[in-house]
Amino acid sequence: MNAGGVNMYNKEYMKLLFKQYVSAKGPNLDNMSTREIMHEYAEFISELNILGQNYLTILESMGININDKTVVEIGKGKLDTISKDKTTIITPYTEGFKKDNRTVLTSEIKVCKYIPKLLDIDGRASIDISSLNIKTFITQNPYDGLSTSNFGQLANNENYDVIIGVYGDTSDRNYMKKVEELKRLKSKLTQFKEKFEKQDGAYFYALIKTK
Repeated sequence: MNAGGVNMYNKEYMKLLFKQYVSAKGPNLDNMSTREIMHEYAEFISELNILGQNYLTILESMGININDKTVVEIGKGKLDTISKDKTTIITPYTEGFKKDNRTVLTSEIKVCKYIPKLLDIDGRASIDISSLNIKTFITQNPYDGLSTSNFGQLANNENYDVIIGVYGDTSDRNYMKKVEELKRLKSKLTQFKEKFEKQDGAYFYALIKTK
């Protein structure tokens, strides 16, 4: 990830990824040069992308196919997406996504009383979400954690399947925190599938709430 690549993305998006880098790796920023920080940050994002593809393989081994327009990935950007060619994208961070055969919406989803609503970037109601024929919502490594995530409420809506995952290095400082957050969400569900794996120093935890 070079400087030119960084500059093409939304600044808020890059701040969110940087926050994840700090939470996971715990660098001593005061004792690092800007070049050292950017080098480690770039390595973190590159690794995140590779782990995301490995996580996708685990979902596929569970019989999950996200290459479908009725599957919506929420709130991710091009650097940490696991979306496929036909996956619908709803995110404020649409830079770098090709629309081609799929829907890409610059929007946010807010959940009120378990009902998802589409908002534009100014926080105003956008298109009727029912027009998208959504069957499944997915996200992974949520930026705000699961305690405040919309997915906590979405997972209790009987009309949708919901897939939430966390992954990273087992050496990450926030490894257990992320896993425990997902376990707490699982304790509130009645119908679900899950899979936890470790591979070559990495961990992957997928929780699938089914209708």
